[in-house]
Amino acid sequence: MDYNTIISKHLRNAAKDILARISQDVNQENLQLFVTFATDHPGVDIPDRLKKEYPDEMTIVLQYEFENMVVGANHFSVSLVFDSDMENVSIPFSALLNLQDPNDNLDLDLEPVNVYDLTQENLETPPPILKNKKDNDEPGQVIDLSQFQQD
Repeated sequence: MDYNTIISKHLRNAAKDILARISQDVNQENLQLFVTFATDHPGVDIPDRLKKEYPDEMTIVLQYEFENMVVGANHFSVSLVFDSDMENVSIPFSALLNLQDPNDNLDLDLEPVNVYDLTQENLETPPPILKNKKDNDEPGQVIDLSQFQQD
């Protein structure tokens, strides 16, 4: 069993939840979240000048000057001030390397993810398989729910 992949997916889901909560309440008084990500990861969208300055990884700080934060199924985007210019960045959750909030003692290290696709199905715990357990059911058999439909 690939325990590291399972743990990595759940940590990224936690990161997604943290960022979603921030996006809903950007006026948090003690907010100081450092987000480190791999700039060379597929799907990372940052201005070219930042890509040249940070070819491997970059840390952004969600504290005072950010807006338009949107958290999607596989990525988040936010507008930040870089050298007096407001710039938009879009970062897939698979590119995240670390989330840190010194005010709340959070230091979430994430293993780099290079290959697998972190789709919505992969990020969330799969729903349970519904089945009607009968004495004659074989273990692991999935019951077709259409047999329970009423006309």
